[in-house]
Amino acid sequence: VATVLSVLWGIFFVVVANGETPESIHISSQDITIEIKDTISVPIDVQPEGTQNLVKFQSEDESIVSFEEDQKQEVFTGKITALKEGSTTIFAYYHDKVISNKIKVEVVDTQKQKVREKAAADIDKNIVALGTITLEKQEAIKNIRTSYDALDKKGQQLVKHYTELEKAEKTIEKLQNEEKQQIKTVEKDIEDIGTVSLKSKASIQKARKEYDALRKASQKKVSNYTVLVSAEKAYQDLETKEQQKAEAKQQEAIKKQQEAAAKQQQENEAAAKQQQNSTNETYHEEQNSPSQGLVYWTPNGGKYHASSSCRTLKKSKTIIQGTVEEAKAAGKDALCKVCGH
Repeated sequence: VATVLSVLWGIFFVVVANGETPESIHISSQDITIEIKDTISVPIDVQPEGTQNLVKFQSEDESIVSFEEDQKQEVFTGKITALKEGSTTIFAYYHDKVISNKIKVEVVDTQKQKVREKAAADIDKNIVALGTITLEKQEAIKNIRTSYDALDKKGQQLVKHYTELEKAEKTIEKLQNEEKQQIKTVEKDIEDIGTVSLKSKASIQKARKEYDALRKASQKKVSNYTVLVSAEKAYQDLETKEQQKAEAKQQEAIKKQQEAAAKQQQENEAAAKQQQNSTNETYHEEQNSPSQGLVYWTPNGGKYHASSSCRTLKKSKTIIQGTVEEAKAAGKDALCKVCGH
């Protein structure tokens, strides 16, 4: 009898169990946003009634939210607990036969979001402040990129001017390539200077002009700049020596001109003096020659005089005047050397 009753009870249980299974499961909620570490409950409608105990709960990412029955509620309810930021879905099911609607759950961290918003706003501010992109701003752009990459995905999505950052990076890359070409050009021009001579001026000036046109940071990248400096010094030394030679040659020419001028002056002065002496002699001869007028003598003197005021006649009391012939007839055969010159 006991065995028969046990078999009958098992048959009854199977019949009842198979007849009382969930036919529909519905979570009475729309998509949910929940603060991290918070817990909320959502009602679940299971039909037919009395089959709720057969329903199971599922969170597709249990690291973000957990989903389980909330046994503290009077009605059949699921409890959602936020564990970390992120997004996942939850649903309820009975074996593989009946599955409820899926609800999206978004877990947010308000405090962390404020930090993200502040960081994103700072990045946007720095991007806008870049203005015209030059190579001097590449470090600032690099720092902005570092700050952007340090944000998580949600933070990066808050940056409004990210496309401008990408454009700035592309501009910097283009300018860097242009700078590399400019540096190569300067290095080539320096190399082309070769052995320095007085004909190297144009090539040295060209290399210097192109080097000075580079920005300071670019100038430091010119590998053979010391060659340019050495070439400039070598050319300056050659030019100085050449200038010294020219100056010495000029001084020599001036010296020769001065010597020639001095010699000419001496010759002119000598000629003038000779001319003056000749004039004076002529004048003297014309003025004092006895043949041109009277001469004077004393009775006892042996010479005749061209002038009665001759100092040799001062003590003479008797002075005779007459022609040269008369003086010579009186025995005065020579002209006085004092007044006769």
